[in-house]
Amino acid sequence: LGRAFPDESVSHLLKGTNPSIGVYARADGVQLRLAAKAATAEAGVAIAREHLARGEQVWIVTASPQHLASILAQKLGLTGALGTVAEINDGTFTGELAGPILHGAEKAVAIQKLAAEQGIDLALSTAYSDSVHDQPMLSTVGHAVVVNGDRRLRTLAAEPALGAELRSFFLGARWALWGALAEFMVRNQLDTMI
Repeated sequence: LGRAFPDESVSHLLKGTNPSIGVYARADGVQLRLAAKAATAEAGVAIAREHLARGEQVWIVTASPQHLASILAQKLGLTGALGTVAEINDGTFTGELAGPILHGAEKAVAIQKLAAEQGIDLALSTAYSDSVHDQPMLSTVGHAVVVNGDRRLRTLAAEPALGAELRSFFLGARWALWGALAEFMVRNQLDTMI
């Protein structure tokens, strides 16, 4: 999760499965993989819960399939999720996409649309990422946080135009949380929620 897949692999990931049955089994598999990286995952979940405790919305924004991201968000008690939408016909995934892969600039477009719908002030919002491909989204919010960022994103984070905060949760293997658990959390300040 959390990385852009070639169009063909995303479109066939869930083909022929029933959204209300097959996706839950796959989401449980994601949960098991996350358990193997428990210390890193716990740090990210703790941050998400801090945002929630302050009355802020917390959204997963990922290139991964929307159905999987929504299940993960629900299991974690987050506000919701935005992801790549798979086409469904007669209750079954068709193997086609219902729109673009939510990657790169598409994430910035998605959070701008979400902000407009939810009354979120993006200037008061935070986005978390580990990938340079998310620079458009990070540039859309008032507080960008690079978590275990790739080399190019860490370089961009130091530039005044992005001015991102750097965080590291390394415990050995390169990251699992922010790509698999919550690639981006977009939060809204409590005083701007209506």
